[in-house]
Amino acid sequence: MNTFLAPNVATRLVYFALIMFGFLLPQSVLAQDETEQKKEWIQLAPTGARAKFIMPIKPRYIERSFAPIQGEPPVKVRLHLATTNQGLTTYIFGYHDLHEAPKDNKTIDAVLEGAIRGAVGNVNGQLLNNPKQWTFAKAYRGRKFEYHFVSKDKRFIVMSHVFLIGKRQYQLNSVMEATIFQKVIAEKFLDSFQLIIPEDDSPPRPRPST
Repeated sequence: MNTFLAPNVATRLVYFALIMFGFLLPQSVLAQDETEQKKEWIQLAPTGARAKFIMPIKPRYIERSFAPIQGEPPVKVRLHLATTNQGLTTYIFGYHDLHEAPKDNKTIDAVLEGAIRGAVGNVNGQLLNNPKQWTFAKAYRGRKFEYHFVSKDKRFIVMSHVFLIGKRQYQLNSVMEATIFQKVIAEKFLDSFQLIIPEDDSPPRPRPST
C-alpha cells in the first residue's frame, strides 16, 4: 500500500484552495490596492512561517482548514495576499503542513507534480513552459513553473515557486494581468524568499574554553 497517496491527494486539493483564494479575493477587494512604484517594498516574517519575503504593501492574512482525507485531521492553509494595480496584480505567499513528510525524492517529486497539476488544472490554465526542477537553498526539492489562465475576459500570467521542507509545503505566486506583466517585478517577490531557522533549532554554541 502506498502510504503517501493521501498526502498527494491532499496537496492537489489544498493548492486548488491556494490558487483560487489568490485569484478571486483580491479582485473584489480594491481598497488594499497600491502601485508598486509608490514606495519601497516591505519585508515580512509572519509568525510561525519560519520564512521572510518582501511585498509591495502589507498583505491580507487568510487562514482556512480543509479535511480532504477522511479520518485524518484537517489541513490548515495559511495565506498572505497583497493586491495592487486595481486587482490586476496579486502576490501570494502560502504554506501548509502535510500529514507526513515524504520519505524519498520520488515521493517528494510526486507531491510537487501534484501541486502543479492542481494549480494549473483547477483554473483551466495552460503551462507556458515545462516546469523547472529546482533545489531551494541547495537542499530542498522544488519546482518553478509559469502558466496563464483567463478570468472575466482578462488573461493572467502566473509565475510560481513550490517546494517542500520536511512535511511543510511552501508556494509563492505572482499573478499579473497579461498586458501589465513584468517578469522582473514578479521575480523580485519570488526570489526574496528566505528561510528563518528558529533559535531553538540552531546548533548549540560552543562553550568558551576555560
